[in-house]
Amino acid sequence: MSVAAVTGGSGGIGAAIARELALSGHQVAVLDLPEHPTGEFTFVPLDVREHGRIEAALDEIHDHLGLCTIWINNAGLAVRRPALEVTPEEWSHVLDVNLTGAFFCAQAWARRLVAAKKPGVLINIASIFGLVGGPRRAAYSSSKAALVNLTRVLAYEWQPYGIRVNAVAPTFVRTPMTSKLIEEGLDVTNRSLDGRLASPADVARAVRFLVSDDAEMITGHTLPVDGGWLAW
Repeated sequence: MSVAAVTGGSGGIGAAIARELALSGHQVAVLDLPEHPTGEFTFVPLDVREHGRIEAALDEIHDHLGLCTIWINNAGLAVRRPALEVTPEEWSHVLDVNLTGAFFCAQAWARRLVAAKKPGVLINIASIFGLVGGPRRAAYSSSKAALVNLTRVLAYEWQPYGIRVNAVAPTFVRTPMTSKLIEEGLDVTNRSLDGRLASPADVARAVRFLVSDDAEMITGHTLPVDGGWLAW
């Protein structure tokens, strides 16, 4: 039974991924901010911006469940603001979580697998806005586009160690944040071929596939879960 860790796993997409992996037979650790505990899985407090805490978080996972061989970089945030108005603090905050935090979590995790000579799977949760542009998303789109290319680099470098690296790029997903956008009048389904939002479960099922042995020949890939957004 493999051990899987999900950052930002206390709610929304992260919680759905954690449940899907548990249903698939994995032992699951959820990592999130200390104020977002969950009693459903082994909970490890972690702000991914605190790089000095990552090793301690990995130690905690190992002590409770064993060596973690599946890592899901899901923690993320967005700042919706016109590019002319983005502040240095907002820019840094978004990239520190979505990109820098994801990288250093993956690095620390992979180092342990390499030392143990064990294979593993890393999944980065990107976004369709890392593949296409969109208004009021300068920091967010930049961070997710970088995460898409980081996925390719890590897949290339870590393949000799038996570590597969892929990303999932969701469209708008039904969450409280999306509900707020709809209330503001934003049409979030206008490019979806079936006219609906994705659900957290849609994203979780894509992750489940990519971590499974059925995807053993897939690495360096970003899988859109977008209802056809990128088809036209």
